[in-house]
Amino acid sequence: MFSYEEIQKYNETDIRIYKYIVSDIDKIQYMTIRELAKELQVSTSTILRFCNKNNFDGYCEFKEALKKEITLQAACPPMEDLQELSDFFTRANSSAFEEKLLFAKYH
Repeated sequence: MFSYEEIQKYNETDIRIYKYIVSDIDKIQYMTIRELAKELQVSTSTILRFCNKNNFDGYCEFKEALKKEITLQAACPPMEDLQELSDFFTRANSSAFEEKLLFAKYH
């Protein structure tokens, strides 16, 4: 929903808005623009500019895209590959793994 290129163009206020949205994505879909602006202590115009920076015509269009994103995330089960990768890093960060590396290095 938020591209890397768009995020690179964010100013400090945009970053605050982005972080809030990402951390409370489920809550945002039910908030009015005024509620979001009040929560972030910015004007509704600031929220609209943020929406426009992200290629939405307005807050309503932004919220619709957000709802679609939430639906897509819920429909996609976690990938097994990611779990395997996570397990690998957990094992690699263990003291037993470090001991094996040290043993291999000196023997």
